[in-house]
Amino acid sequence: MSANDRLFSPTEVDEYLQRIGLQRDQLDSLSKLEALRKIQLAHLLTVPFDTTAVHLPLDWWSDEHSQTPIVIGKDSPFQPELVSVDCDDTLRNIVKNRRGGYCWSLNSCFARLLLTLGYHVLKLPARVYTPRTQNPAQVGYEWTPICHLCLLVDVDNTQFLCDVGFGGGGPPYPIPFVMDQEASSLGPVEKFRLVRQICPELNSEGQLPGYTLERWVGEWWSPCYHFYDAPMTFRDVEVYNWYNSTHSLAVFKTLMVVTLVLKDDSRRTLLCHVKDDKQGELKISTTAHPRAEETDVSYITPTFGELRRVLRQEFNWGPP
Repeated sequence: MSANDRLFSPTEVDEYLQRIGLQRDQLDSLSKLEALRKIQLAHLLTVPFDTTAVHLPLDWWSDEHSQTPIVIGKDSPFQPELVSVDCDDTLRNIVKNRRGGYCWSLNSCFARLLLTLGYHVLKLPARVYTPRTQNPAQVGYEWTPICHLCLLVDVDNTQFLCDVGFGGGGPPYPIPFVMDQEASSLGPVEKFRLVRQICPELNSEGQLPGYTLERWVGEWWSPCYHFYDAPMTFRDVEVYNWYNSTHSLAVFKTLMVVTLVLKDDSRRTLLCHVKDDKQGELKISTTAHPRAEETDVSYITPTFGELRRVLRQEFNWGPP
């Protein structure tokens, strides 16, 4: 086992659980499935999906740079480091520095936590459906390259799809790995299911079937992502992370997003797009469910200091 494959120490587990608002003794009396459900939901409620590290240097969040303007996209003067998925780096970033991450860092770190707690975990690659929440019968199918990491967790010989790193609105609880079975969410509108199929309209010959996670958004089932039964090593995660962190065509190179699930199943989101080489405004909003109108909308001054203030106040981000 390489250093990057290592499990967490007892102290690190306690620190991780504390980061997501739990203590080990809260899990001791629970079954393995009940504990897994509690851990996943707690993670989603406390650790934001966060792509700031793709755009901004990790060491620029000090008072020294508080008035520095934030610029993302090809005109950005910043040269952020490769987003690390190294074990020590992700633990430090998410737990000790209380920041967030995207799927490659969040789910790889979460996988190590579950492995340390005695679960069997597979790391699986996925491609994301880009017309998010739309009806594929009307708009068709459009998919990213492999840009997402999800987890398949074994609990007493029963498998569950787990994901704490899907910023587009994934299931708050582990989903039984049973096809076409509906699984509830936190609120009444949203539910999920798994469908075994060849990835629709991928335009690639010779595909093998995979699995599509679909979300009911009120009137139709909209795909979230399509994943494959092709378990990855932590070394594989490093390769895919490199593309998604650095390549100019990777989806998050022109999109900075921080989003956090709230207890009422709504979602608080900070968003900044680059479109036609022009940077948009830094917008914060809340959505009650996948197709709801945005509420509580505001715009913030694009400086490191103002962004840091909002992230701390709204997204449980950074030291208290």
